[in-house]
Amino acid sequence: MLGAAAAGCGGGADRPRYTEADGRTIATEPQDPEPNHGTPGSQDATGGKVDVPIRDRRFTPPRITVKVSQIVVFTDDDGVPHTVRNVRGGLPHSGLIPVGGRFEFTPLKPGRIFYRCIIHPQMRGLLVVEPRRDTPPPRRGHKPGCRALRRSARHELGDTGGEIERHCVRDR
Repeated sequence: MLGAAAAGCGGGADRPRYTEADGRTIATEPQDPEPNHGTPGSQDATGGKVDVPIRDRRFTPPRITVKVSQIVVFTDDDGVPHTVRNVRGGLPHSGLIPVGGRFEFTPLKPGRIFYRCIIHPQMRGLLVVEPRRDTPPPRRGHKPGCRALRRSARHELGDTGGEIERHCVRDR
C-alpha cells in the first residue's frame, strides 16, 4: 500500500499530459483558497456566486441562469481534470481545472453561452445570462471597460489568456 501512495506523489512521469488541439499543453488554472463557494447547483438570489459542480464527467446542472456580473464558479468535484471553454470561442476559456480546483467566470453581457470541456467533448453546458434590472442594455459592439475587466474574476485569478492585456492597450 505504501508503494502505491508514494508512486502517486512522484515527479509526474505517469501523469497524463492534457493538450490543446494544436498540441500545446493546457496550462493549469491558477488556484487560490476559496472562502465563499456559491449555492451548489442553484441560483443565488442575492446576486452572489453560483456554483456549477463538475461530477461524473458532467456539468451539474447542465443549464444554469445567472445575471450579468454574477460570478459563476465551476468546481471540479470529479476524479479527473476538466476545462470550461466557450464553444464559439471567447470567454469563458479556462485552463486545466485540477481535481478539487475551481474556475471563476463573470459574464459581462446578456446572452446564451454554450460551453464544453475540451478534454471530454461529451461534457456540455449552457449558461443563460440575463440582464440586471438596474443595468441598461449594452450598446451593440460595445466592449466592457478596462475597469470592469480588472474587477472580474478573470483578472483576480490571473488572466492566462491575455484578454485584459489585449483589450486595455491604452492603460500600458
